[in-house]
Amino acid sequence: MFSFSNPVYAAADNSLIDVMAVLVEGMPAIPYTASKNDPATAAIYAEILAAGSVGAYVAPPAPTLAQQAAALIAGGLTITSTSTPALN
Repeated sequence: MFSFSNPVYAAADNSLIDVMAVLVEGMPAIPYTASKNDPATAAIYAEILAAGSVGAYVAPPAPTLAQQAAALIAGGLTITSTSTPALN
């Protein structure tokens, strides 16, 4: 028995749907993503669509400049200053 709640598109092209799914009766709901392009989940994607409305896709917020810099540094980027060597 598969039941779900809170369907919302998870991609701008509406190819993915996120839901909270109960895969086994009596167990708690877990996050689940169904894809119309994945043979393993396409039938579930169609079932979710057939059940009614799906919430609109909402793009995640863009990372801040500080978050971008932190990710680059974590990835191995070294930032140096030629005008103020003491900052190196």
